[in-house]
Amino acid sequence: MTSPNITDEFIRDYIQDTYDRFFEKHQDQFGHYFRNMYHIVRIIHETTVLESDEKMNLIRILRAQLSTYELLMLFYNLHGTRGTLKFKKLAEEYRLLHKIQKDLLINLRLHTKFYDFKEGLKETKFNKA
Repeated sequence: MTSPNITDEFIRDYIQDTYDRFFEKHQDQFGHYFRNMYHIVRIIHETTVLESDEKMNLIRILRAQLSTYELLMLFYNLHGTRGTLKFKKLAEEYRLLHKIQKDLLINLRLHTKFYDFKEGLKETKFNKA
């Protein structure tokens, strides 16, 4: 008996669906967390009184406050159906996921197919605006 051909798209959809179900169950604990983080990053980004290197330093301080698992949850939030494109773009611009521990990702091979950990989200049919 042969194994069914499981595509990358199927695995990616499964991971997103799993995160979405987790988020729905625990939204009361996580929803405000990601919204607050988005607004902190957005305010830093939009301020006109800071130079770009100062903005990056503030984002580094914010990132340093995140635990390994908080970064991991942020990754799945940003790349699932819950994350907004605006937050994804800011997270990439300020390298918010730069220090993520890649060995904790569900499927590193798949994630590196869709996400370049140095450059950000790769343009694929899954993440076009």
